[in-house]
Amino acid sequence: MTGLLMPRSGRRSLLDRARQSGAELLERCSGLLTGSLGAADQGALLAVVARLGDLDVEADEVLDGAPGARWRKRRLRNLLASLLLVASRTRALARSDDPVQAQAPPELKALLGQAALRFRYKDFPGSVPLASADGRPAVADTRAALTAALADLRDLERAPVVGNGPARLETPLDWQGAARAATRTTLCVLPMGLAWLATGWAAGSLMLLGTCVFVTLLSANELGAAMIRRIVLGVLAGIGLALAFRAFVLPHPAGLTVLLLALVPVLCVTAAGLTFRLTAVSTVEFNNFFLMMSQPTHLTPLGPPLAHQGLAMLVGIGVAALALHLVMPLDIERRKRRLRQALAGDLAELAGGASGKRRANWEARTLSRGLRLLAGRGRRDRTADAEDVLNMLERGRTLRAPSDAFEGRDPSVRSVA
Repeated sequence: MTGLLMPRSGRRSLLDRARQSGAELLERCSGLLTGSLGAADQGALLAVVARLGDLDVEADEVLDGAPGARWRKRRLRNLLASLLLVASRTRALARSDDPVQAQAPPELKALLGQAALRFRYKDFPGSVPLASADGRPAVADTRAALTAALADLRDLERAPVVGNGPARLETPLDWQGAARAATRTTLCVLPMGLAWLATGWAAGSLMLLGTCVFVTLLSANELGAAMIRRIVLGVLAGIGLALAFRAFVLPHPAGLTVLLLALVPVLCVTAAGLTFRLTAVSTVEFNNFFLMMSQPTHLTPLGPPLAHQGLAMLVGIGVAALALHLVMPLDIERRKRRLRQALAGDLAELAGGASGKRRANWEARTLSRGLRLLAGRGRRDRTADAEDVLNMLERGRTLRAPSDAFEGRDPSVRSVA
């Protein structure tokens, strides 16, 4: 009965969709090895791969601020990276020009199917046996990626403090993006600070605070249009309710009990709003601005009149939203071009004989950048992005194989930082 009455949390929904996406991807991979996938099914496989990027982006939106968020995000990204490797290596095995390598053993196809059931059903009985005497590198690579995916799935369901610490995929430095975000932040915040100093407005600090809220959240986010709308709705609701709270609950001296009872509905609304992905961002800002404006611990408001405080916050947020739209605007295509250039540069280094850590951690960098490249809009573009990411993983694996064999490095282990 409780499960029928209570909605699923955003975290639970995210993890369930990660499991279902993993199950669908593994089923497509199993079909790929049986040769039963046509052109439409190939596109369906790429669509599932593209979905991994959406889950990667959503992890920040849903998990930030929750207990154990850092570990949960790392475990989820480990799983997404492993699934990306399974898709890449399975496709490379199926497309191999070497008939010996391309002939996948029947047990590998069965293992992919069993692993898909493990992803789809939490209580799927038994374990998936992964040991094999097959010494073909392409088969070993696919099996190793599947092993990592199943291990990451087990870690995903653990509490943040239980089990071994999740591996951290190497995140490449993006100096260009960091410099651009810093410049946009400066060009948005500095003029507002100077305007406050020039006018001496008593509520100017709150105006600057409103600007900083927007800039902090959106200065480096080219996917921010929808988030801006959610933030504005939350801010307006928080300020409006705070003004009503001050007018009808305070400053009437009703005692601590009445004050707490008046805050309970607000806390319930906040808890319910945080449950759903679409309302989580709005709810966070609703709660923040309600508390700043209502000042429930003070019978007499601190600072300038509340109407001036609310106006200052709205001015700061409105100017920041306009500034972020006009000052060095970000867009998805620019980010994708930079990522493709970085991925192509890594492949060129491998082809030119890159040495040491650059070669050893190539796969980890490609996985990190690949998941970011997969996030975006447009089904056709997303499918093309998925094709590019898989091709780069396959090509890089081929380029690195001779040096790995020469140095005795195990090529089947995912590189992590």
